[in-house]
Amino acid sequence: MSRPVVNLRHFPRLAAGQHDKPAVHELVMSVLDGAAVSEAWAGTADLASLPARGEELADLPVQRTGRGFHFDLAYTVTDLKTLVDHSN
Repeated sequence: MSRPVVNLRHFPRLAAGQHDKPAVHELVMSVLDGAAVSEAWAGTADLASLPARGEELADLPVQRTGRGFHFDLAYTVTDLKTLVDHSN
């Protein structure tokens, strides 16, 4: 949990003529509390994309994979720090 959790919050205006002026368009960093990781493990990995109508990802061959990781992560977002605000 040494890296920040950054999100783009974007809520467009749905009114005609205002689609290019979002109600919210900001880059925020989450202030976290109570972060916990459990049942973490690492091992060999396989990667595959299942075919889906209209999608081409499954047609791209996997060149190589490294190690695989799995863990459970939980945290509470107690605040947001606005990094950039382009609303209005």
